[in-house]
Amino acid sequence: MKKNLALLCLLALVSFLAPAFAESIVVRSPDKNRTWSQAEEESRAFVWDAKAGKFSLFLTYSNIDDASRVNTPQTETLSFSFPGVTWDAAQKLFVLALPGGKTVPVAEKKMKLFMPNIVLLPGNHVAVESPDGVLTVSLDIRN
Repeated sequence: MKKNLALLCLLALVSFLAPAFAESIVVRSPDKNRTWSQAEEESRAFVWDAKAGKFSLFLTYSNIDDASRVNTPQTETLSFSFPGVTWDAAQKLFVLALPGGKTVPVAEKKMKLFMPNIVLLPGNHVAVESPDGVLTVSLDIRN
């Protein structure tokens, strides 16, 4: 009984820690945009342009917290593309094409209030760096 419990605990620990040791691939957007240094991110949305074959992230920023009589509140939406990420109709997923014909799943379409919404798969995330208002965006994809 003690051996079974110890084995079960070991399996649970390995399954919990396995994602931490998974290889990750970082895809940096070639686009760099500038926003206000005190801007706050209001929203983000992934978009697929089927005609252009382009997977992009749209970030909307606002300076509303820095607004005054002199500095009027404004919002701006910035676009960041991710070359190499395409729609795979067979898998019904957005995938990153790797050398040798392999692909890595990135995101999927989900319905949200009757509208298709693109969401990253679990374990994948977006990193936004903004030193001095210059934005650099990358996708961290768990392989």
